[in-house]
Amino acid sequence: MTVLGDDERLAVLHALAILDTPAEPAYDDIARLAAVSCGSRIAAVNFVDRHRHWTKAICGVPGGQGASVTAGRSLCAATIATDGGLLSVPDMRADARWRAHPDVT
Repeated sequence: MTVLGDDERLAVLHALAILDTPAEPAYDDIARLAAVSCGSRIAAVNFVDRHRHWTKAICGVPGGQGASVTAGRSLCAATIATDGGLLSVPDMRADARWRAHPDVT
């Protein structure tokens, strides 16, 4: 599932200069709202470039803000491939696409 080469999306992402920036309350609020809206205990605002996904804000994972993983390990690639940009998985441990992923416990 390699959708990370979307040149237009990447150009906008880099123009925003948001990667590796400090935590911001507005993004924390978005993560909390996403968790509540989806009935989830974990929700995140992530930005994905060609090489990694980076967590701007996260709800339900203490200390997760600023985390970065390689594109090959990213759970976010599936979101980019989803029409509408929202991917909600009720239980990743029970979902065949994700249960073997090293970050799913």
